[in-house]
Amino acid sequence: MVAVSVDDGWGEIGQFFGGPPPAGLTVFYLPDGYRQETLKGVGLYRFGDVLFKPVFIQGVLAYQVLQRRREIGIRLALGSDGARIFRLVVREGLALLGVGLGAGFAGAFAIRRAMQSQLYGVQPLDPLVLATVTVVLGMVAFIACAVPAIRAAHIDPVIALSEQ
Repeated sequence: MVAVSVDDGWGEIGQFFGGPPPAGLTVFYLPDGYRQETLKGVGLYRFGDVLFKPVFIQGVLAYQVLQRRREIGIRLALGSDGARIFRLVVREGLALLGVGLGAGFAGAFAIRRAMQSQLYGVQPLDPLVLATVTVVLGMVAFIACAVPAIRAAHIDPVIALSEQ
């Protein structure tokens, strides 16, 4: 089944086929604003995705800090200060961000031709858009990493080492 929007019309496709629709082909005429409504839905999904990413990053890092509580306690007992522990946890979180951004850029590169028909006024690999997304996601990820990093920096070494 093939859907043809009002924007495309059967005229262009009919010229290619040289006449009326072939047997078995059903032509649906979609409302004028169908593409815009679809893109609004995708945009809303992506906005929610960006809102929930910090929660997921913070959860993963909080779990890693919990698993490494004894190690962090040993580091603190041997003289490491809270700032080093903070940097350690944030660095690990930003490494996860780097992997995610790398996969995202690879995906954007892979589907650039398919997305070109859906983008208006923007190229698929527009450097300004990619830089903006990178900066915004970097700031969001840093804030999400800071919460478990601050908790890790304030672990009491005596309590952490006495736990089994």
